[in-house]
Amino acid sequence: MLNTYPGLVLNRDYKPFFSKIFAGLSGPAIKPLTMRFVWMVSDAVRIPVIASGGIMEFKDVIDYLAAGASLVQTGTLNLIRPEAAVEMVKEFNRLRRKRKGFIDDIVGFAKRRKDGSK
Repeated sequence: MLNTYPGLVLNRDYKPFFSKIFAGLSGPAIKPLTMRFVWMVSDAVRIPVIASGGIMEFKDVIDYLAAGASLVQTGTLNLIRPEAAVEMVKEFNRLRRKRKGFIDDIVGFAKRRKDGSK
């Protein structure tokens, strides 16, 4: 989906800080913005939506799936904690073994809750 948003930073002289004026903002700050797009786009298309942007812990993965994503991708997290993605896959697999149908149940769960179903 979206993993970077263009941003603008001004220096103390009120000139653009970056030589190309705009630069990418990514990481945890963009998760709420990307969650909105995942919610909207997953309603509009019938293909898998891949969410990325701001995934720092397993709850973020679940949040994106519940909002309608079919898959997730990590970026900044890989630089900060390279082992975290492996830990998340292990946790995900643990939940899948514990509860059959876990993936189908979680994808779009928040949308179903909004509509009153469980």
